[in-house]
Amino acid sequence: MKDCRSDSERELELRCRVLADFTADWETWEGPNGTLRHVSPSCERISGYPAEAFLQDAHLFEALILPADREVWANHRHSAQGGDLGEVQFRIQRRDGETRWIEHLCQPVIDEQHGYLGFRASNRDITQRKAAEEELQRYQEHLEELAAERTAELAQTNAALKQEMEERGRVEEALRLSEERHVLAQRAANVGSWDWNIQNGKLHWSEQIGPMFGLGQDVQEPTYELFLGCVHPEDRQRVMDAVDACIEDGAAYSIDHRVVWPDGTVRWISETGDVVRGDSGQAVRMLGVARDVTGRKRDEESLRASEQFLQASLDALSANISILDSMGTIVSVNASWRDFAQANGLAWPDYGVGRDYLAVLDSAHGKDAAGAREAADGIRSLIAGQGDRYLQECACHSPTEKRWFVMRATRFSGSRGTRVVISHQDITNRKLAEEKVHARSDELGQRIRELNCLYEISHMVEQPGITLDEILHGTARLVPTAWPGPEYCGARILLDGREFSTANFRDTDRCMAQDIVVSGALAGKVEVCYLEHSQEADQGPFLHGETDLLKAIAQRLGRIVERVRAVEDLQSAKEGAERARHKEEERRREAERRGRIAESLGGVLAALNSNQSLDEVLDLIALQARDLLQTRAVGIYSLEGEAGTLAIQAAQGLLIAYVAGTEVPIGQEALE
Repeated sequence: MKDCRSDSERELELRCRVLADFTADWETWEGPNGTLRHVSPSCERISGYPAEAFLQDAHLFEALILPADREVWANHRHSAQGGDLGEVQFRIQRRDGETRWIEHLCQPVIDEQHGYLGFRASNRDITQRKAAEEELQRYQEHLEELAAERTAELAQTNAALKQEMEERGRVEEALRLSEERHVLAQRAANVGSWDWNIQNGKLHWSEQIGPMFGLGQDVQEPTYELFLGCVHPEDRQRVMDAVDACIEDGAAYSIDHRVVWPDGTVRWISETGDVVRGDSGQAVRMLGVARDVTGRKRDEESLRASEQFLQASLDALSANISILDSMGTIVSVNASWRDFAQANGLAWPDYGVGRDYLAVLDSAHGKDAAGAREAADGIRSLIAGQGDRYLQECACHSPTEKRWFVMRATRFSGSRGTRVVISHQDITNRKLAEEKVHARSDELGQRIRELNCLYEISHMVEQPGITLDEILHGTARLVPTAWPGPEYCGARILLDGREFSTANFRDTDRCMAQDIVVSGALAGKVEVCYLEHSQEADQGPFLHGETDLLKAIAQRLGRIVERVRAVEDLQSAKEGAERARHKEEERRREAERRGRIAESLGGVLAALNSNQSLDEVLDLIALQARDLLQTRAVGIYSLEGEAGTLAIQAAQGLLIAYVAGTEVPIGQEALE
């Protein structure tokens, strides 16, 4: 069968097909009666079932949902039927038994007449995102637990060290007397102490110090130089500077550094110390404690690695992400957030880290103020524990381009308290595609209205017996239906001085007209006027396509008038020819009758001039009269006597009783 569609119609169908069938998400259209009218091919990649399976089995989708999540799905369906649409997440079991996370979002489908056409739904496979979120959550919780443990441990250690130093200063003599008890305490705490006489250079340390430096417990005379020789070369200068600053400037001596054992093993040592000064203020001795913190450093390194992994994971996401604490303060952002800030001239230090994000939203002004306050209220609800997720779509147009984002806020709790992850995902391409679809849909609807108008005009013209006035009146009523906002339109047709218009027509400053040309001559015009301002009318008021439509209607009216007038002229010619034929037929019949009369008279004259008797002549006259008059009977009578009695002289077609003179009828009665 030949494809009669135009290129634009085929292009529109192709675009609609591409949008419907080549999307990465699993798209469905459910009709008003609950049956699926369309399922995109992506369903097979996500669920393992082809689109035909869902179209044939209306309950297959719900059957795939895991039992534990069906209540979530049922609640969503109930809310959607009540008009409360939104996003829901649940799990399904694929055809091969694999479990997948689905993010489902639906919205109603409304046609141009506001008729309800069902639901359109998008199902996105978020399994990988869920796995990443869960992994990040586990890492975050683990890191927070480690940090809390190490913080408490350090606080406990520092408190113990501070107490030890204070105690040593107050009861130094008592400590010397209880050296053994002190050594036992150091062993239990894995802490060593040292005492350096600055004036003579002698160094004394407890038995725990030697093993910490990999020297064993049998070092006879430790020295400051021996100590420096154990310090890692990369840390040695830093340690010497810290010691000098404590002696010369009174700075606190608290440092973590590495030591290298004779076998090459590297360990971390944490030292805290202070200077004892003489009466004149000169440094006399330096006392301190040392502790092997290799385990703590490894944990801190592991924590940093985990934090780096978490940050790298966030940086790998395309969405702009920030993390808020329980006060709404930004504590971390990812690379996409930083790139967006740089590209848009956001002059926040550290890209907003440390800034009150809720205060920023509250201070928004202009056309975006309402949406910003709504977002702030949604985030506050999450922080208060009223829900786990918040979703908002918003426009964020720059001076040079249109942009849309969807903000997703997710609440989670850990050892550091409540955190809210803010994700801004760029959905500009989706929004622009939706705008194009809507624009094409509106354009297609307008073209359909125009075609319907032209079709109705053509259909009306083909009605049997319809007059030109009826066609013009009907066309005037149909023209506004092809324009956007037909309730605000009026139309008028002027032809040969006559007017045909809609009841509401009046001239306004928003009119357009096209001439009606009949047989090459101007015969009138067709006009369309918008009677008042409307959303549809304010878009033009007249588009190029509407001008072409009005021109097409005017041309069609011209051809219709030519056709009707041609039909009328043809009918008039036919009627004149028929009248002429009838007159000619009458003249022919009259000529034939006159010929027969002449022929009959000739026969009668011949009979009169012959030897025939009078009765024979009269019979011949009666016969000729019957034939000429084309009647059944003819009689010739005579009046006899003074009474004028009728006597039959000749007859053709009369009954014998009449001829015999019995009840002889006369005149019309006899002929009947």
